[in-house]
Amino acid sequence: MSEPPRADLPIDRAWELLDAAPAGVVVLDATGRVRFVNRALCRLAGVTADAVLGRAVADLRTVFEWDAEDSPPRASEVDGRQVFDLCLRHVDGRRLWVQVSVQRLPGAVGAADEMLAFVIDVTRQRELEARLRSDAERLEAQVVERSARLQVLEARRLQNERLAALGQLAAGVAHEINNPLAGIKNALLLVRDAVPLEHPDRIYLDMIDKEVDRIGTIVRRMYEVYRPEAGQGREVDVRRVLDDAQRLIGPSLAERRVQLVMDVATDIPALVVPPDQMLEILEHLMRNAGEASRVGGLVTVTVAVSASVVAITVADQGEGIADEILPAIFDPFFTTKTVEQGLRGMGLGLSVSKSLVEALGGRLYVQTEAGRGSTFTVVLPRDQGVAAGARSKPR
Repeated sequence: MSEPPRADLPIDRAWELLDAAPAGVVVLDATGRVRFVNRALCRLAGVTADAVLGRAVADLRTVFEWDAEDSPPRASEVDGRQVFDLCLRHVDGRRLWVQVSVQRLPGAVGAADEMLAFVIDVTRQRELEARLRSDAERLEAQVVERSARLQVLEARRLQNERLAALGQLAAGVAHEINNPLAGIKNALLLVRDAVPLEHPDRIYLDMIDKEVDRIGTIVRRMYEVYRPEAGQGREVDVRRVLDDAQRLIGPSLAERRVQLVMDVATDIPALVVPPDQMLEILEHLMRNAGEASRVGGLVTVTVAVSASVVAITVADQGEGIADEILPAIFDPFFTTKTVEQGLRGMGLGLSVSKSLVEALGGRLYVQTEAGRGSTFTVVLPRDQGVAAGARSKPR
């Protein structure tokens, strides 16, 4: 097939057209020196034609201050043309990405070929591609984050359902225990009245009475697992409640030779909370910290106040909480205390404490490190302290 007919242009007209082209144009002669450069390229790089004409290709790196993305630039072949990207620096300091397309211009018979290069500004395209990559990465990160959040929420939902089922079971068991327990208590009162104080077996009646009361306490806690509710709230001095908790756990700490350090400011704002529940929460946490500490260790209680919350932390210097049991420490009836350790527990303390704190509108969380101990933090809002408390503020 013969080549299609083409119109021959006068050489001067051809140079004029190249000079008026919107893309940058460079013509290299057979020796690799710049024979021609058009106005578009001069505008693009901020140079004059005189600064470029006659220079070898190697010299253009200095003139245009280019920096190839690959050194040397990695070229791809498109329809017989070599295409590669360069980063030029404009005289005003701006970085410009350009795409260079080079092709040979056949010379006369026996003569070396000249080279024709078109230079297109692709800076805007590069910026858009970078923005698209950034947006895609951000969206991917958001998808990962939201997927992880959904997994956490789903795990929390399943946990809440499991805890609700456990709590309902506990409440049912507590209800069934209450009736015979009341009968035992009444019968015990009748028996005690019939046994003289000087009788040698009277001490066993006192022991039975004490154990019946302990069962009653456990039953009440089982009810709290099922239906934690904030009681009547009133203004409470946090420092005084901490002092009360310290007096309650003082003997057990002394037995283990654990020292309690209170780092509590004098200007802590009062919280509107049920005082008995606040005391129960702090007593649980401080007692657990003492039992988790090594003999002769240290338990530190601190209070931090911000514009919106009061944070109470209880830190021990024990062995920390193992990763495999950390997710279960707030579950009802979960405990690591053993008789061999001289400790007794049903695993309700942390579960009840967490339920009560959440009923008070706050949060209870733990930070732990193997071999360094654990820190439990209670965060309560300053403005109302507790939803129920806000409904029953003292008049």
